[in-house]
This record gives sequence, C-alpha cells and structure tokens, in this order.
Amino acid sequence: MTYSAALGFSLSSHVNIYVEPYGMLSNFKEPVINFDTGFTYLVHDNLLFNF
Repeated sequence: MTYSAALGFSLSSHVNIYVEPYGMLSNFKEPVINFDTGFTYLVHDNLLFNF
C-alpha cells in the first residue's frame, strides 16, 4: 500500500509552500518513508508552476 499527503500554506495570493510525506507500507518489509517540500506559483487561474 502506498500513501501520500500534502500540507500547504499560502504566502500570498499567488505563492504557496507545501510539505508532502509519502511512502509505502508492506506486511513483510520495513516501511518506506519519504518526504518532499516545495512551492507553487499561480500564473493564471488555470496555470500553476510547481517547484
């Protein structure tokens, strides 16, 4: 089973930051736990850049 969740915060009306833990759980192996961070920039209502 894989999982992912994202928690984001607005810095302005166009810029957001986020933290995202993700990984994989298995009954027979050690869990795989990772995370990433980033920010998004809203250029237009239908155009978002994710860095």
